[in-house]
Amino acid sequence: MDTSSDSMRRILMAAALAFAAACSQAPPPTVPAGGEPLAASQPAHGPQADGQRQPPPPHIREPGPPVDGAPVEPVAGTTQARAAPGDWVQVSAGGSHTCALDRDGSIQCWGRSSEGQASPPPGRYTQVSAGGSHSCALRTDGTVACWGDDWLGAASPPPGRFQEVSAGLDTSCGLRDDGSIACWGWDEQQQSSPPAGRFALVRAGFGAACALDPQGQASCWGDKTLGITEVPQGAFTDISAGQCHACGLRDDGAVACWGCRKNGAGSPTQGRFTALSSGLLFTCGLRDDGQPLCWGHGATGATSPPEVALTSIDAGFYHACGLTPQAGIVCWGWNDEAQDPALQLTRDQRVASGATMAEGGDDQRYGPTCPYEGLGMIYLRQDRKELARDYLETAIELRDGGELGKYVALASIYLDEGRLDEAEALLDRALDLHRASGKAIDPASVGPIAALQEQIQQRRSQER
Repeated sequence: MDTSSDSMRRILMAAALAFAAACSQAPPPTVPAGGEPLAASQPAHGPQADGQRQPPPPHIREPGPPVDGAPVEPVAGTTQARAAPGDWVQVSAGGSHTCALDRDGSIQCWGRSSEGQASPPPGRYTQVSAGGSHSCALRTDGTVACWGDDWLGAASPPPGRFQEVSAGLDTSCGLRDDGSIACWGWDEQQQSSPPAGRFALVRAGFGAACALDPQGQASCWGDKTLGITEVPQGAFTDISAGQCHACGLRDDGAVACWGCRKNGAGSPTQGRFTALSSGLLFTCGLRDDGQPLCWGHGATGATSPPEVALTSIDAGFYHACGLTPQAGIVCWGWNDEAQDPALQLTRDQRVASGATMAEGGDDQRYGPTCPYEGLGMIYLRQDRKELARDYLETAIELRDGGELGKYVALASIYLDEGRLDEAEALLDRALDLHRASGKAIDPASVGPIAALQEQIQQRRSQER
């Protein structure tokens, strides 16, 4: 590439900072009935004292399920990873935390707890579901308890008795005793507006939710731009929703997936399955021999499960977990503590590149494409350009518009690969979209765009 390393470093840093500023912006505040909007900076959990909400609890990094009173250490090189002995009956993988249900009805959670999502209330439960920055569980009396980030209402369940509960990114859904579905939380894309009728199960996702009726017919609602709501015909025995894809399990053990062409939307070509679960960028299933198989984006390790038989499986944002026949817990995937040396960035680098948002965020509210942009920026700064290109292309596929950072970063990769026409078209597209939005162009993006355009022209002149 005909530019100095310092020049390219400045371009990438400017793009990363533009991304970080955009992704740290909160979505529109919710307005409680008869109240004022919650401020974006106001923590959304904790008891109120003198009219002020209390600060969030400190991060909980390694509490883990206790074994003889001591925390279980994570397995090196994996995320949330542990082969926890015990008498666990269910495990649920969330954003950057995991929760498990013991046979005695108690819940233990571990991982990130910046919003209290890994700090369950005491009690006895029959089911647990870990979401983005919140978690929900079903009490023994059928009522629902949620904890963690409630800024958008995802941790404020309605009263009544439920058969099951499912926590998604910023929304939660529950199946009532009468078979109807109630959802609560963010409803910008109608993901909290389920259809009427009687259902047998419900799964909340990242921008959509899906359910099966008693005959196995599927319904999905929420974001209509990515194909998740375009459900294929036929009956299913299970269903799961990811970021921009959904997958269903047929009664013959086959898996059908639909939605965007990337991030786990493709169906596996081998084996019969007994269970499946979709994460943000990938999907996992249990084959009929109990062995896990995962597909989709594998950069975080989420598609590389251990070679061990499992009785259940659950996919989170960037990691997945399963139960062993001995009632132990095994997890694999993204490493919050950066035990993978390739991901050991400094705190300043992580903030600048958007890694904080990609991980689930220290008090950051991020949009649906920011995890893709964040990981793309991380990999680009590490010079892992093939991975960076894949994530940045995904971010643009999901949202062709908005901030300029992802376009600048991807154009720099195209330029480096000699794809001059594509790099130039990408920059022109970004500027056209931004002008059409009526927003002023961020000055931090003008310099990098101009520098890339000049480099494109220089490269063309050299090729003549």
